Formats: sequence, structure tokens, C-alpha cells
Amino acid sequence: MIRFLLLSLVVISISVPGRCDEPVPEGDFPGEVRLLLPPSIPMLSGLEGNSYFDSAFLALNPANYLVDLTCAKGAQQVERWTWAPKAEEAGTHAFKIEIRDANNRVVARASSTLQAKARAVSAVPAKPLSLLIIGDSLTAASIYSQSPISRRRMPCLVLSPAPGAPGRSRVECHSAPR
Repeated sequence: MIRFLLLSLVVISISVPGRCDEPVPEGDFPGEVRLLLPPSIPMLSGLEGNSYFDSAFLALNPANYLVDLTCAKGAQQVERWTWAPKAEEAGTHAFKIEIRDANNRVVARASSTLQAKARAVSAVPAKPLSLLIIGDSLTAASIYSQSPISRRRMPCLVLSPAPGAPGRSRVECHSAPR
């Protein structure tokens, strides 16, 4: 019986790394898990945006931490936060992530803003645009580059030069062999 009590005390003292009554710093702090967020996150109406939690902070084992996200828009899921803004939801929205340990203690906090904008293009840009896509096998198979062109979501990209149209050139896409 004494051996069991002694072992229980040792396990309890080892499993609680910090005291639960430690004060939590105010404002943003990267903490022991290095939580990093950009100052603002751009989003376009009608396109789903996601923030995957395992890529927002660095930890040896992310499963040991709980992510608590505060945002008036979107939905928090187990592995991510997701939102597809509508055109009428354009504007700036607050976005805050807190990382909690096994004792429900806040170990890191970061804030950002969501910059939701309508996708409608009001005018052709004054300067010609260039688009460079670098990526993995989905990029090599032209999955990403064909998506905006085939859906006509980027009207400033022209697949073939229009006669007499200055500043427009052909968009070349690398396609995987079929």
C-alpha cells in the first residue's frame, strides 16, 4: 500500500509540468510551442479559406495541445478552421488562436485579422499581370493553374492573345502526360 501511494505521488508530480495558478500573459505571445500567425489573412468571397492548426504552431507532438480559436465567422473543426465568405461579408474580422496544454493552461496566443474581399473585378489592371505557380505534383498536373482559368474566376488571365490587345500574353500551363 505504501509503495502504491509513493508511486502515485511521483506520477502526479511528474505529470503536472506547471502550476495551474500561474498567470497567463496578456496579449499575444508565441509561448513554448511557437504559435505564429501573419498580421492579416486575405480571403475572397465564394472561395473557402482554411487555417490548419498543425501548421500554425511548432510542437514535438501537436496532439498534446488543444487549439481554441475565436472568430465571429467560420467554423472550428478538430484539425482546422474553415470559412467561405459571401460577398456581403466583405470587411475586416478579428481572428485569435490560443493553444492550451493538457492542464487547460494557455501556453500561446496569437491574433490576426481576416481581410475578406469580394471577388468581382471592377476594371482591367493597368499593368499586365504575371502568375507563377510553384508546387508539387498537383501543380505539375496543372490542377491549380487550370482552376481559375476554367472557371473564369480570373478574367485578367487570357489563354490566347487578343489581336491588338497590349500587355496580354498567352498563359502556358505544364500538363502531365496522360
